[in-house]
Amino acid sequence: MSSSHTSKNALRRSVILTKERSEPPSSRNEPKGNEEEDFSEILVDSIREGLRYFGGNDVMNGILYVLEIDYGLTMPKIVQNISLLKENLERMFGDSSSVIEDRICIQLATRLGIDHSGRSLVELAAFAYQFLFHNDRS
Repeated sequence: MSSSHTSKNALRRSVILTKERSEPPSSRNEPKGNEEEDFSEILVDSIREGLRYFGGNDVMNGILYVLEIDYGLTMPKIVQNISLLKENLERMFGDSSSVIEDRICIQLATRLGIDHSGRSLVELAAFAYQFLFHNDRS
């Protein structure tokens, strides 16, 4: 096993432990394993990082908490329908939600090495899925 693979596993375990201590209960222990679940993990991590940008874990957790408690929106629901995140961020933050959406787009595009310019979060998530599973790089 290469040292790169070993360090990735150690980082993954560290991230999982950190997530378990800092996330709402419904977003913990999501099953992983196949390519679509890997994409889901990338999407979830991008959302979390995008929210963390605005004030660290406390802000991220606060927003995720409100989304879950007030709007019934959990990470599994977001992953299945990313437009729900967009709609509910708009309900919470009005026009300012576009700044949050853009930050999440930047995180997702950076993780995948793709351009996010001119794409909404919904469009970028669909493009990223195609990019990963159908090698469509247009």
